[in-house]
Amino acid sequence: KEGRTGADFARSLRPALEAKGWWGRKLVEDPLSGEIRPAQLGSARRLQTIFDANMRVSYAAGHWANFERNRKARPFLRYVALLDDRTRPTHRARHNLVLPVDHPYWDLWAPPCGWGCRCTLQSLSQRDVDRLQAEGEKLLFEPPEDTFRNFVNKRTGEITRVPDGIDPGWAYNPGRAGYEARVNKVVAEKIADATPELLAAAAVEERVSSTAFDRFIRRPEGVMPVMAISPVLAAAIGIDTRVVILSAETMVKQ
Repeated sequence: KEGRTGADFARSLRPALEAKGWWGRKLVEDPLSGEIRPAQLGSARRLQTIFDANMRVSYAAGHWANFERNRKARPFLRYVALLDDRTRPTHRARHNLVLPVDHPYWDLWAPPCGWGCRCTLQSLSQRDVDRLQAEGEKLLFEPPEDTFRNFVNKRTGEITRVPDGIDPGWAYNPGRAGYEARVNKVVAEKIADATPELLAAAAVEERVSSTAFDRFIRRPEGVMPVMAISPVLAAAIGIDTRVVILSAETMVKQ
């Protein structure tokens, strides 16, 4: 929003990290073994990685909000990869893949698909699809078959299955997750403001019974309204709120 760069981000954040003791060479306790050992906390490269990842996820959330608003006029999404020597082969293979906005394939393969991923999604109308084909673009309408690999956490030994081409922790739709987190927050705030009791209960029921709630359980992001509070209950426990809000942090703990 302010147009700040990665260098601005690092310059403003590093003093705060140093003040809290989260930067530089430190003696720290290994959480697995309890052993005290030296470790380097923070680096310019790590701050740049954090900045880049958050910027790309923020852009993806903004794009997904547009996809949802315009899905009737532009019902398709096109996977777009930058085709240079830095492009992952698996991402290159999905360039020009065109599928409906609500296709389940985007649950997994929605950019960014890993650290440093520069791929994006583009919304298309049927006219756009026809024009691209007329211009000679080779569009794909069937996704490549996914293959999987074992990822071993070197710290814990835990083994998880991850799709080839997607970094561990990125096998979800970050744009939709960010969009839905904002929607859930706005809905919760509107319910909490001044909604009559029956309408509040109906609004909460709509969110809890939606696919957005299923995704919130699988990968918590933001907040989710989960229960309307009746005036009787509110008075009994001495609170002034109208709805129970479940945070992502609480969802993870539970």
